[in-house]
Amino acid sequence: MADGIRSERRTTMNQQDPTTSIEARLRTLQMLVGALIFGVITFAAIAAFAPIRPGAPLNPTVQTTLMVAMVGIMIAAMAARSLFRSSILRSVDGEVDEGRLFGRFAALTIITAAIFEGAALLGVTLFLLSRDPTDLVIAGAALLLLYSAAYPTRSRWETLLADATYRPR
Repeated sequence: MADGIRSERRTTMNQQDPTTSIEARLRTLQMLVGALIFGVITFAAIAAFAPIRPGAPLNPTVQTTLMVAMVGIMIAAMAARSLFRSSILRSVDGEVDEGRLFGRFAALTIITAAIFEGAALLGVTLFLLSRDPTDLVIAGAALLLLYSAAYPTRSRWETLLADATYRPR
């Protein structure tokens, strides 16, 4: 404290703050991904209970195209996650800096979760347009994939850390 003014230290998830443990950063990341999941669930609940307005039905070709796009986005997200993870491991040179590696892990997690969230929101929007429950089921599948592929766990972090630490150089 200098001259009665308290100095604040600001950090981002990519900067290593020695006073912030990996465990605390992991919890923050889990809350962020949880918020993405909860947002889709909230939108789906609103869509499920929204009144149906009479109008022209959705063109089946458009519905099929959007459904294929949604599934394609999910497949692309899984492939991208694998490529990003490999890229992270290749970028580690020499001794592993846990803070920096965690920042990359966080970026990987957020990008993957956001892509899956987009696919799930597309599914819910498609349901709003078509009122076909299949679309809502596929949106639910996207959410399950988001949770299973992108939810940050201690085990996922430790696996990445071990892979980065013990990989051949």
